[in-house]
Amino acid sequence: MTLNTFLRGTAIASVFAALLAPFIVLDNFFFPFITGKGFYFRIVVEIGFAAWLLLAFRDASSRPRPSLIFWSFVAFIGVIALADIFGENPWKSFWSNFERMEGFITLAHLFLYFVMAGSVLATEKLWKRFLETSVASAFVMAVYSFFQLAGALVINQGGVRVDGKFGNATYLAIFLVFNIFFALILAFRSRNERLSAPCAIGIYSGIGVIMFSIWVFLAQSDAFSKGIANLGSNVFWVYAVLAFAALITWLSQKYSASIAYVYTVPVLGFVLYFTATRGAILGIIGGVLLSALLIAIFDRGERRLRIIAASVIGLVFVAIGTFIAIKDTQFVAQSPVLGRFVSISWSETKTQARAYIWPMAVEGWKERPILGWGQENFNYIFNKNYDPRMYSQEQWFDHTHNIVLDWLVAGGILGLLAYLSMFAAAIYLLWKKATSLSFTEKALLTGLGAAYFFHNLFVFDNLISYVLFVSVLAYIHFSSTRLEKPMAADAAEVEDSETMAAGALMLVVLIFGIYFFNWRAIASNTSLIDALRSMSVYPIQPAAVNDSFAKALSYDTMGRPEIVERLIEASRTMNAANIPMEQRTKFFELSKKAVEAQIERYPGDARYEVFAANFYAQYGAADQALAHLLKAVELSPKKQTILFQLGSLHAVQGRYSEALDVFKRAYELEPSYGQALRYYVSALVYNGKEAEARALISKLGLDAASFSEDFVSAYAQVGQWDKAIAGLKAQIAANPTNPQIRMNLVAAYFQSGNKAMAIAALREMIALDPAFKTQGEQYIQQIQATN
Repeated sequence: MTLNTFLRGTAIASVFAALLAPFIVLDNFFFPFITGKGFYFRIVVEIGFAAWLLLAFRDASSRPRPSLIFWSFVAFIGVIALADIFGENPWKSFWSNFERMEGFITLAHLFLYFVMAGSVLATEKLWKRFLETSVASAFVMAVYSFFQLAGALVINQGGVRVDGKFGNATYLAIFLVFNIFFALILAFRSRNERLSAPCAIGIYSGIGVIMFSIWVFLAQSDAFSKGIANLGSNVFWVYAVLAFAALITWLSQKYSASIAYVYTVPVLGFVLYFTATRGAILGIIGGVLLSALLIAIFDRGERRLRIIAASVIGLVFVAIGTFIAIKDTQFVAQSPVLGRFVSISWSETKTQARAYIWPMAVEGWKERPILGWGQENFNYIFNKNYDPRMYSQEQWFDHTHNIVLDWLVAGGILGLLAYLSMFAAAIYLLWKKATSLSFTEKALLTGLGAAYFFHNLFVFDNLISYVLFVSVLAYIHFSSTRLEKPMAADAAEVEDSETMAAGALMLVVLIFGIYFFNWRAIASNTSLIDALRSMSVYPIQPAAVNDSFAKALSYDTMGRPEIVERLIEASRTMNAANIPMEQRTKFFELSKKAVEAQIERYPGDARYEVFAANFYAQYGAADQALAHLLKAVELSPKKQTILFQLGSLHAVQGRYSEALDVFKRAYELEPSYGQALRYYVSALVYNGKEAEARALISKLGLDAASFSEDFVSAYAQVGQWDKAIAGLKAQIAANPTNPQIRMNLVAAYFQSGNKAMAIAALREMIALDPAFKTQGEQYIQQIQATN
């Protein structure tokens, strides 16, 4: 084997290896469904690109060829790099975090992948093998998803929407959309071919191995037995699936290889349906319809294909008409999938988070229209322009859930135009320059692009959808430039000594890249997991917790914000009396330093101001907590949850007038928010304005009794125990069997100094519930023992 052959083989292998990323789930990682795939893809690309770069140095034919797609991608990378550098938070824009694994670092790896794939997959045969590998991976994912549907495997995100190995049904859906179109392209290409005997044996054996492996794995699970029991004999179903696979394989071998790919389409479509992802399903319907229309109207090739396309158009309209006809039936209403489509309406869009987020994104873009805010910085816009009507939605959005707005915010108008230019370049080259592709293949790739883009109007991309999209770009790039001269093809041949020097340098750069961009982040991630595990055991291991958190922070790389968040969450546990004082002090110092560093590194982020306030409040540092809450309110003045925390802190510190001002402000931001009304009512009581509170409740037409707990809590807050006790007695009269209310009454008597009535209330509880006797007597003894 020559060096060039080895280098080319390594680069090609890395391109194909990227297709295995959907299956990478590392349970020992924080965000295992995201980080495992991300780190795997980066390392695979770095190894492959290093091999390709050395190959391109030695062999001019392996160098990239210029095209509109290539230059539009370069422009996109360049614009986003500038946007990130001059954006709100360059550090965050570059690294992203464990939850998303995006940022410029991923964008750069996608570009390297595009250049490499477009260069080393230099024949139609290789690209066909690439598409076959992708479809095969989707088929395996579909088999896995079938077992989720059967109840034999857990749906990771919960509910009924299958998510495969993605942990998110939406991510699985767009993965299937790409591969359904790939399968259709392969079916068209293979219509005049027969499946070779080795390939047929491989397919059948592969399916058998998959079925047998899943069978062996699941046979040990009670869930498997319960999930399959109602379907009859387990052995029967295994043999039935294998027999059907054998039939498809035999037909493909005897008549046309297209049969195997056509068979794959409904399998993937079935799983796509059960992801219940409306954007992806509507997108693929629209994409298939667009492809069929192009073929039926403009294709002057095979008449049979035009008939098939026209039939598909008819079936699509029949399916749509049928759904409209039965949408009000009980069958549709009871279907968790179809029910999601019935719920689509104009009124629904007004209450979805997107209805509030998208206008925020536009307002944010207006502030920085040219280069935007940089990647991963939408949260700054979200906090600043928060809509109080979103009180029932997620409180910390980091994406707009619209790919157009995402890039408009991240890169400004230049970034969005650069992103859209890749689509425009792909369409132009596909129809004008890709002469090796048939009309049908062009129509299918156009439909795929339309389906993908429509889907992304309601969500945001993930790593796998990015990889598949970039793969399509690389394929169109290859198809349109395959006969053109590579860049710098006329450069002089390199000497062996130059190759050795370049190879040594490339090896050093590769090792540094894997260490700096991956290993440090992986070590940080696993150290965080070690810290969380040390907290989850009994008894807790405080020394291990401190050491693991300190180690995770020491790498100072991506994921640091999430480590700080987990530190703050851990403070309640680590500040408990059962933790040795030395370890409690060590944890406090470590956390304080990390929190303050986070505020310094992420200035202007209301989220971390709130976290800092929570941390200081946990340790009784009210002044520091107040300072951070005031800053958070300044950064996000309309978010009620922050105002609630600020008002509560004022109340705890006895600043009742300030608390009233804050709670009133929170209520007036959105009067329909019931929790805001309750805080406001309580604050009125704090300030001796009970009559005003009751008048407000009456004016709103609400039942005053439903605010009883709020009044009692407010009375207790200001020490009006006679009113608190009266309120609790009224609650007991309405709910005589509720033990919690009775215990609240005991506490109220005790706090008011009436130990005799507290003991009498406990004895009444014992009389009502003899099982409470032992615990009740202990409480009585404790009360009697107090001075």
